Amino acid sequence: MLRNRNIAFFIDVDNMDLSVEHFENVLQQLGAMGTIISGKVYGAGERKHKAIHAAAQLKGYKLERQMRIKRRGRKDFDSRIFVDVVDAVNQAPGLDAVCIIACKSDMVYLYSYLRSRGVKVIAVDNLDEAGNALIDEVIDLGRVQVIKLPKKAAKPAAQPAAPAQPDRTEELLREIERLRAQQQPAPAPAPQPAPAPRASYSGDGDLIRQIEDLRRQNASQEDDLVDEIRKLLEGIE
Repeated sequence: MLRNRNIAFFIDVDNMDLSVEHFENVLQQLGAMGTIISGKVYGAGERKHKAIHAAAQLKGYKLERQMRIKRRGRKDFDSRIFVDVVDAVNQAPGLDAVCIIACKSDMVYLYSYLRSRGVKVIAVDNLDEAGNALIDEVIDLGRVQVIKLPKKAAKPAAQPAAPAQPDRTEELLREIERLRAQQQPAPAPAPQPAPAPRASYSGDGDLIRQIEDLRRQNASQEDDLVDEIRKLLEGIE
C-alpha cells in the first residue's frame, strides 16, 4: 500500500452515482496513503448531492458542475478530468500521486503519462486489462455488488376455459332403454274368444219349419215367440 504520498484527487460523484458514504470512504482510504493536497469534485449538485456538496465545501475542495452536454441515461466520462490532472501535475512539483474516480474510459494514455512523470495512479478497477495494469493502488468504494437475476420467461397466456358441457346422462339412459325395447320381440296378442256357433241354416224351408215348431211350443206366449224368432234370425246372419 502507498504511504506518505502527496495526493490530488478527481472524483466524478454524479456519473459514478456516489453517495456521501462512498465519498467519505474514498477520502478515508486516501488519508491512509498520505496527505491530500488538492481535490476536485465533479457533478455535485447542491440539491441532488447536497451532503457531498457541503462536505467538499467544508474541506476546501473545488466543485465543478455537471458537464455542459449530458445525455440522459448515459454515464459518460467527464473529459475535463484529463485537462485538470495534467494541469495539477505541472503546477504542483511535490505532487506524486493522483486519484481518479470516474466512469469507465480509455485511460491508458493518461496513466502512461502520469507514470512517466513518476506519479502514482490510484483508481477504481473499472477499466480494461491494459488500464488496470497501470494502476498502483485500487480504491474500494464500499459498494455492494448488485446481482441481476435473469428475467423469468413470460408465462403463456391463459387459454379461455371451454364452455361447460350439459350433463346428458339421463338422456343417454333413456335412449338405451328405447333401443332395448325395439330389440325385444313384440308380445303375442291376447287370444280372442271364439265366436259363438251360429245355427245351421239350410234354406227357407228349414227356417219355416223352425218357426212353426216355435209357434206350437209357445202358442199362448206371443212375446216370447217373437223373441225366439229374433234370436233365430240373428243366428243365421
